[in-house]
Amino acid sequence: ITSLIEKIDFLKDENDALKATLTQTRATHSTELAAYASLLDKTREMFSKDIETVSKKVELEDDME
Repeated sequence: ITSLIEKIDFLKDENDALKATLTQTRATHSTELAAYASLLDKTREMFSKDIETVSKKVELEDDME
């Protein structure tokens, strides 16, 4: 019985370590995801501004013709 209790204690410790690792991994992924979302938003904003600039330039060129 003592060896079973020791094995159970070991498995509990191992389980707790795995939970801690998973929690940290999830936190890291959450942080990375937020950074990627921010980068994507900025990229969309810049792309939209570039499209607007190109559209205005094309309109000006059309007006000159």
